Amino acid sequence: MRPPIVTYEHQKLKVDLKGTNKALLSKPELEALTAFHACGGHRYYDLIHRGVKFKSYVGVLRVGKLTIEVLPKLDNHGGPDFWRNRLLDMLAVVPSVTALHPTSSHLRTRPNSILEHYLLLYANELEVLLRGGLAKAYHGRTGNRTALRGRLVMSRHLTENLVHKERFFVEDTVYDYDHPLNRILGQALRLAGRLATTASLRNRLGALSLRFPDLPDQWPITEETFSRLRYDRRTEAYRPAVQIARLLLLNYHPDLRSGRRDVLALLFDMNKLWEGFLLQSLRRFLPAFRVSGRTRAKYWQGRGIHAGLEPDLAIYREESLVALLDAKWKVPKRDRPSPADLQQLFTYAGHFGADRVALVYPSASATRTQVPGAFVRTGAVADLLWLPVGETTTRAWMAQIAGEVGEWLGN
Repeated sequence: MRPPIVTYEHQKLKVDLKGTNKALLSKPELEALTAFHACGGHRYYDLIHRGVKFKSYVGVLRVGKLTIEVLPKLDNHGGPDFWRNRLLDMLAVVPSVTALHPTSSHLRTRPNSILEHYLLLYANELEVLLRGGLAKAYHGRTGNRTALRGRLVMSRHLTENLVHKERFFVEDTVYDYDHPLNRILGQALRLAGRLATTASLRNRLGALSLRFPDLPDQWPITEETFSRLRYDRRTEAYRPAVQIARLLLLNYHPDLRSGRRDVLALLFDMNKLWEGFLLQSLRRFLPAFRVSGRTRAKYWQGRGIHAGLEPDLAIYREESLVALLDAKWKVPKRDRPSPADLQQLFTYAGHFGADRVALVYPSASATRTQVPGAFVRTGAVADLLWLPVGETTTRAWMAQIAGEVGEWLGN
């Protein structure tokens, strides 16, 4: 099995023309990425001469047998393990980005890749369901049987069994595991078995396949397929596993011609992930304030059209607006904000009447400090905040972020 390629957001990945460097793409792999680029992959990377350049999406990209891990990174701080752990920390607490149930985001030990993380989560959820017993459902079926059970469909019986007197064409009802939820889980389990990169994980998924009922695929698999699913008291336990199955199945793009260039894209917008992580941190560890996510407000309206403003985070004390935060997952050049970012902040402060606003950047370095500032005309506080991305537990990291924002609000 070829080892995964580990790269970072905004970096380039080129083709190995000599065919000797396994840390580069092969020509068939670039062809597969080029084909996927035209079918939605343009959101994740740009095509360059003999290679690709990744955008601000992070996660895992599987091309045929090759796994590409795209990790976040700031400056030159930390290696792959550090940034993989920080990414998993954020994914674990931001269900709005991954569409996963919060209880489905933790493992006792950290795996060696993002893809392995999700496959292990899926295996865990399936084992829980199998221990508790899978749901069954009633459904009708028609066909030839050797025993007369159910309603005899006389017209079909006479046409199909004129010679075979020992058979009956009947319509009956059965109670078995053929349920849409079980079909989806089984389909995702078969896909997970093909995606597994380690022998131990393949063996574990193979053992689960033997215990799982043999059911046909749920077809077609679209976003609407999952939105139509309904849960009851019996099937509520399915929700975490189905959400992981949804993540795998909807992001899998099979090569229908040869099957050698299948693409799986589990990639997440790093800006939304950072914004969501800040929101969850402040909500959990800043109880004296009410923190809301994006709230859209109109600032221009024409004939049948309008435009709106959406600050990333709004902080209230009771019902009074205290501050607005604009989250940016980037390191500004020379630690100076861009004019566009400051103009956006100025617009937020004026439109919403906020006395305190801030641009919030991540920092993996302890040397960066907060930069106080203000808008000259209005006098509104407009600071630059660098919040930590340190080597600590998820809970401690979230508490540290909330503590620094709380200290800023108290100044």
